[in-house]
This record gives sequence, C-alpha cells and structure tokens, in this order.
Amino acid sequence: MAGISIMGVGVFDRGSAVVQTPMRVLLIISAEYLVEFMTRLATITWAMLYS
Repeated sequence: MAGISIMGVGVFDRGSAVVQTPMRVLLIISAEYLVEFMTRLATITWAMLYS
C-alpha cells in the first residue's frame, strides 16, 4: 500500500485538491478490491489443486 500511496502523491499533487481527494480514495478502494480479489482467486486455485 505504501508504494501505491507514494505513487498517488507523485501523480496527483500537481492537480487541484478537488480532483486529488476523490482520485486518492478511488485508488485506495480499487487497490483493496484488487487485493481481495487476488486473495480469493489464489484461495480457490489452491483449493482446486490441493483438495
């Protein structure tokens, strides 16, 4: 998460605060969703292979 946050700051600091906040929130939400999705996918794959 730290890497994504630092990248977000670098990209969005040049924009206005109005654009910056929703974009940062959206980035965090999408990153969390992606992590959750990948975890579920890995769990399902592992269960299929090793059951």
